[in-house]
Amino acid sequence: MWEKPLLIFQLLEKSMNVMPPLSSFYSNFVNQEAKKTQQQFSMAGSSGHPSANAGAGMNVIKDAQSASAKDAQADAEIVKESAAAASEFAKKGMTLTYGSYVSLYKHEVMVETDKDGDGTISFSELKQQVVAGGGTNAQAIALYKAMDENGDGSVSAQEFEDSLPNPFATSEFADQMKARLEQFQKEASPQGSTVVESPEFQPVPIDQALVLGSLAMELDSGGQHSGNG
Repeated sequence: MWEKPLLIFQLLEKSMNVMPPLSSFYSNFVNQEAKKTQQQFSMAGSSGHPSANAGAGMNVIKDAQSASAKDAQADAEIVKESAAAASEFAKKGMTLTYGSYVSLYKHEVMVETDKDGDGTISFSELKQQVVAGGGTNAQAIALYKAMDENGDGSVSAQEFEDSLPNPFATSEFADQMKARLEQFQKEASPQGSTVVESPEFQPVPIDQALVLGSLAMELDSGGQHSGNG
């Protein structure tokens, strides 16, 4: 039910080209799950060398890449179906853009990892985050290789985002979302009016080091923690 969060529709002035930050509900969930994964696999590869099962863990990244390709195809269909609406907004000087909580999450992690903003994730940039998140240099090497989908020796921003598993395609997220909706309904006006939350001025950021460090550990462990995908 929650594997593919509803698309976000943004109306942006022509002069704007920004993506909104992920809401704290989603970023808190991502950070919590990454922390759990880190704790589960923190002992794997502690010697600084990949475990014997590292190759088996490749499915963690390959599964994410496969899921990303399917999502891109589905999104392209939605854009095609919404072409008429987009054209109407364009006549009014506005651009209708599409995205999802999954894409916002992946984009935030990519931007924070690509420190020089060149659109390519270097090994040093990835290693910095992996090590800061509790992983090892060897685990960073394995993760970088797995993310290099076309095997050209570098990881583009798109390859990087495509290689990140969807953290919201889990029963844990579904349970938290259900609880959030139930709480929202309890706090709704008895008259049935809609309650709109105020914008977040300081949303909780994604801990990209924790995300990448825990992902590198999971890859090294042999993919035993397979909640995503």
